[in-house]
Amino acid sequence: MAWVFVRLKTKLLLNGLRGQGWRVLFVILGGLFGLWIAVAGFVALATTGADTAKGPTIAVLVGTALALGWTVMPLLGMGSDASLDPVRLSRLPLTRSQLMTGQLAAAFVGIGAALTAVALLGAVLGLGPGGPGVVLVALAAIGQLLVCICGSRAVLSALS
Repeated sequence: MAWVFVRLKTKLLLNGLRGQGWRVLFVILGGLFGLWIAVAGFVALATTGADTAKGPTIAVLVGTALALGWTVMPLLGMGSDASLDPVRLSRLPLTRSQLMTGQLAAAFVGIGAALTAVALLGAVLGLGPGGPGVVLVALAAIGQLLVCICGSRAVLSALS
């Protein structure tokens, strides 16, 4: 069922870019700005492994900034996502678990989630020690991405 939500979100995003040049321009400009921030986060996290004194502090600060950014942006209205509004979807014959799983899967589709994943990839490359420690750092990066997305979804659901 989650795959249906992902396809619906992808289709809604692509259809939203058709016909209006200003919308495409703002998406491109926002994507470039987000890419700049994602590359800065990637570099900051990738270089923290070399500095054993300040590295963990930098990683915690970047992770906190990501979580706060994902939580505060919907409050400012810039990150509002009405494409898969839970109120509209509540009319469909879906169980609560199907709706929550689908909403979570659909939240991974978009520029913000992709750029956050790029920034967190820097942590895997910079902080991941050789051997099985890389798996632990990768799981922590996935957990951080889940915290960001779930926090944003919780704020969006509370606002709707």
